[in-house]
Amino acid sequence: DSGGDRSQTVAALDTLLPDLKEQGYTFTRLTTALDAPSAHTPVTGFALWKGKAFVSAVAVSERVTGVLVVGLAAIGVLVLARFGLMLLLSFLHARKVRRKDFSWGEPLTGPVSVLVPAYNERECIEATVRSLAVSEHPIEIIVIDDGSTDGTADLVEAMRLPGVRVVRQQNA
Repeated sequence: DSGGDRSQTVAALDTLLPDLKEQGYTFTRLTTALDAPSAHTPVTGFALWKGKAFVSAVAVSERVTGVLVVGLAAIGVLVLARFGLMLLLSFLHARKVRRKDFSWGEPLTGPVSVLVPAYNERECIEATVRSLAVSEHPIEIIVIDDGSTDGTADLVEAMRLPGVRVVRQQNA
């Protein structure tokens, strides 16, 4: 009957079944024909509790799934809002720093101390210290030799550059 309203099918069975029985057909339940237990057999004991636990687990999972869907939607909205805010703020920042009168603040004119940690840096310490020493800003360069065994501190001292000091300490 392809689903839908089955009242016509049920009404037709009332006339069809007696006619078929007169022709010699017999009818039985499917469980009887398959020699299977009835679907309406009451369940007791462990099987009953196992079934109830399964039904409860399905009910809980349906509720949890609903909560997860709402949570995922909320997180998605927050991610999109954050992305939009980042776009807006980056646009405003770029516009601000591109202005001709933009400045990061007052110029830094006071002296600065630069700490250079060094441990067995003989190969590159000279280039590092010289690149710092040519700065136009007034700086003090402090090379902290952390127990080098390759003469790093001796090399820096031999350079005799103004504003460069060497501090020697044991390897920590």
